[in-house]
Amino acid sequence: MTVFLILAPYGAFALLMLVTSATVSLFTGAAICLAVMAFDMVRGRSMKILGAGSVIVFAAVGGYVSLIDPNLSVSGVKFAVDTGIFLLTLTSIVIRRPFTLQYAARSWTPRSSGCRVSSGRTTSSPGHGPVRCC
Repeated sequence: MTVFLILAPYGAFALLMLVTSATVSLFTGAAICLAVMAFDMVRGRSMKILGAGSVIVFAAVGGYVSLIDPNLSVSGVKFAVDTGIFLLTLTSIVIRRPFTLQYAARSWTPRSSGCRVSSGRTTSSPGHGPVRCC
């Protein structure tokens, strides 16, 4: 379900771009991002870089389209969103905090990696070689 929630704003944006205006699509994408962030916060999870950055990208491009250039082409809007997400991803890598680690850390457990929970030493995991356990 987490994968669906991560991708929901982008899927909604892409589908809405086919049937409605760019402004509606962008602000709906931002609203869905905010809803996913609120859902995560209610469940006790931390705010994610991808979610917060996506809200900013969708809202910024939506503001540009609604206030400055309402005649921006569909491909121009999609390019602006893609560029914003690319820059968000690149920035998270440059500052050495890739946004993907936030999702991986939530699903990692010592048991899923083949570690014995309280061993504190290197063991071998079947088919994976030596693994440093917590």
